[in-house]
Amino acid sequence: MFYPRYSITSELLNKMAAVSELVGAKTLSNALDTDTELQLENRAKNIYSNCLMDKLDVEFGDIEAVVHKMDQGTDVVLNNANTAYEKYLFLDPYNIEDILDLHRTLMNGIFDDAGMIRDELGGIHNDTTIFHLGTAPSQIRSALDDLMEWVRSSSEHPIITSTIFHYQFENIYPFSVGNGRVGRMWQMLLLYHWKPFFAYCPIESLINERKDMYYQAMSKSYDEQDIAPFIMFMLDVFYDALYDIPEGKSQSVPDIFDDEDDYVDESDEHPGELSIQVEKLMNVLGDKPMTSRQLLDALGLRHRQSFRRLYIQPAIEAGLIEMTVPDKPNSRNQRYRRIK
Repeated sequence: MFYPRYSITSELLNKMAAVSELVGAKTLSNALDTDTELQLENRAKNIYSNCLMDKLDVEFGDIEAVVHKMDQGTDVVLNNANTAYEKYLFLDPYNIEDILDLHRTLMNGIFDDAGMIRDELGGIHNDTTIFHLGTAPSQIRSALDDLMEWVRSSSEHPIITSTIFHYQFENIYPFSVGNGRVGRMWQMLLLYHWKPFFAYCPIESLINERKDMYYQAMSKSYDEQDIAPFIMFMLDVFYDALYDIPEGKSQSVPDIFDDEDDYVDESDEHPGELSIQVEKLMNVLGDKPMTSRQLLDALGLRHRQSFRRLYIQPAIEAGLIEMTVPDKPNSRNQRYRRIK
């Protein structure tokens, strides 16, 4: 039977308390449960980050196009990843066969052993060094059984339980490739069954930004035979991810807008004048064509639907901007430029 070992320190307890407080606040605000655009945006971020962690050469714009169904694309890696994110919330978090199914979905058509437990030695490595050899192939299935039995019966806080699962899953290293992606996604699946908004948190994105610290924390836990360093790292990630989740809006302010300026349209009161939104758009659009993502970032916006309705379309109708690919409005190569 698997029995995790981690040191309970005042620092760990303080971090856990801070994360728990944020979980309560975000549960009440309910922002991620209802904001479909933000859910899709965070899915794209997580897919992109997971690909970067595996050293895959991908473009964020291509992932956005697949996630938003603007372009089905031909990249099997991106299509597999999006399919996996669409289906994994329906998997049983305590079923090992479903873990194999998730791996099969991610690696289908890429590796011959997709969905299969490795039959050779393997282990965790950072960019240059293997710092931990995984469980011997003949013992992997029993190790997974023990881990899952512990997860089912755990009385630990769900964040601690899911983080220990994440750590031990990487420790076992059941697949020849893709262990990190599956482990991180499965941690989110476990948390989703506790608080659904965790499925849409950009956790993987933050881990990628701190991947050196991620590997250092994991390596330290292995060296010390104490999971506390990895738990402390993940608590910091959870805190920052939860802190950045936007608060829910009041009913008097439509959810599709980012701030007060984004839903006040002075052109309604002064016909013939440019709206505030179009003026903002023209202020950030330079001489070179820009993508939707570049414009959203420059404007400090999140919501793609309101961006198109309040910024892009009125500017096109006013004859101020044009699409570089007018015949395919949803093209991944689409950019917007000033009309001179």
